[in-house]
Amino acid sequence: MGEKILTIPSVTQASRGRELLLRRGINAEIRRLSGNLNYEGCMQGIVVNANYASTVVEILRKNGIKVTHIKNI
Repeated sequence: MGEKILTIPSVTQASRGRELLLRRGINAEIRRLSGNLNYEGCMQGIVVNANYASTVVEILRKNGIKVTHIKNI
């Protein structure tokens, strides 16, 4: 079981996204990004199980949360 980190442009959107996922029974954790994962400055990441990554991206985007990148961790 691997994990993926979804980069989100702001802390507010990351928090909102995490709450959406938790309400749907999907475990999610917020991480502050640094180094090669921080593409645009104040990016945050939501870490999810790799098996659910495509579902998570769909849920977030349908709820107005922009996912800018998806990386394996």
